[in-house]
Amino acid sequence: MRAMDLSHLTAADRAQIDGFIHDNPKRRAVVEKLLAQRAATTNVDKRRKLDDRLIWLVTPSTRAAGFNPTWLIVALTVVPLIVIGVHSFYEADQHETALAAGVPAVARVERVADGNCLVGQKGYRCLELSLRVWPAAGASYAASLTHDIEDIWLSRIQPGSYLTVVVDKVDPQRITFDERAMQIAAPTPPSTP
Repeated sequence: MRAMDLSHLTAADRAQIDGFIHDNPKRRAVVEKLLAQRAATTNVDKRRKLDDRLIWLVTPSTRAAGFNPTWLIVALTVVPLIVIGVHSFYEADQHETALAAGVPAVARVERVADGNCLVGQKGYRCLELSLRVWPAAGASYAASLTHDIEDIWLSRIQPGSYLTVVVDKVDPQRITFDERAMQIAAPTPPSTP
């Protein structure tokens, strides 16, 4: 193994480079590459930049600053929480808008299955409801909705039970679960199937 020319560096910098290589002998190739680039140029500014890069590389505090697992852990925790929070706020706003703009209708629960909600809450269950909907005007039709439903209402959401839902005025397939209607008696079943 040939000796590296570190004579242009201070004793402290040379000791730091020796420690850097001693910790992991594979690092020697990186140091030698930087020293070879330095030796190949006569430009003083370029040599100074290569020396600075070498010192930065071997300084423990700057090496740690290049990758800090604490920041990664914080980012992987905080960013998803922010995304989930924004999504929850947006979803709640969309739900309230749909309830206000839609038309109430009677629906019979045909089937209940586990749903796929992005965000859930403690004391709630995400369900996909297959429904038969009777709008105020027109024939009944099949539709479905997926919603995070509070546990206290699960006994009222069984196949064969009737609910009041809200139907979008423009797209009748957009059905919104109406929690407010769960606080009153179930609607009267329609007389036609």
